[in-house]
Amino acid sequence: MVADSLSSIENLNKSNSTTAIYAKDDLTIRQQALKEAALALSSQMALYRVSQTVNAKLQTLSGILYQAYNFNDLLLPNHVLPPVIQTAYNVSQLSPDSLTIKAGAEVYQIVKQSKFVTVVPTWRDYLWMNYAKPEMPDKSVLPTNQKEQDFWKEIIQIGWQRGYEQGIDIFKQDISKLNRDFNGMLLYRRLVLEHKISQPYVKKNEYGITGNDNKLVIDNQSYQLKLLPQFQVNSSLWQPVLQGTSKS
Repeated sequence: MVADSLSSIENLNKSNSTTAIYAKDDLTIRQQALKEAALALSSQMALYRVSQTVNAKLQTLSGILYQAYNFNDLLLPNHVLPPVIQTAYNVSQLSPDSLTIKAGAEVYQIVKQSKFVTVVPTWRDYLWMNYAKPEMPDKSVLPTNQKEQDFWKEIIQIGWQRGYEQGIDIFKQDISKLNRDFNGMLLYRRLVLEHKISQPYVKKNEYGITGNDNKLVIDNQSYQLKLLPQFQVNSSLWQPVLQGTSKS
């Protein structure tokens, strides 16, 4: 359901403008100034409108998304965020001289390491689009007659299409990052159970009561990530477990 809902946002209607952009050499200095202003304004406005449309849709899905992407359930002790593990299958690598080829049926890679977090991430950190409404350009680069007005409208259409497509592309990339990170953390949890990767080691230091004449700290503590997760390459130590499902 979540995937279908997000897909509906990705497939927002786009116009099919085929207007060709003017080459710089074909324009006067005045036309070039108008063109740059129109492109900047329209592309930024389109990006802003896409963000407003996407955010409105996301707001209606908020409850579902918080349940589907619950990073709190994945958080490790001491507010440590798990690493993100990415997989690849049937990977081959050719040496520079093309005399050696390496192949792997299944490859795991840590693309984001564990780290402390004071605030647990949510889907909003990935998907919410923060693009401000652009301001109008200076009057000196606005059209002043009908000919410039026609030229301006044509460039506006081109810029709008560009900005709209950019907004949809950004959203698609953000969905991919969200799924990669969440599923990658889920995968880490499974690999820990299989003894294929180690858990982070956090060292706790207790200093008791510290401070000075102007500051008093009671039960002062510090935490250090001393060891980050590492893969276990000794397969004799692995333990098979029943695999779960992940989001796509």
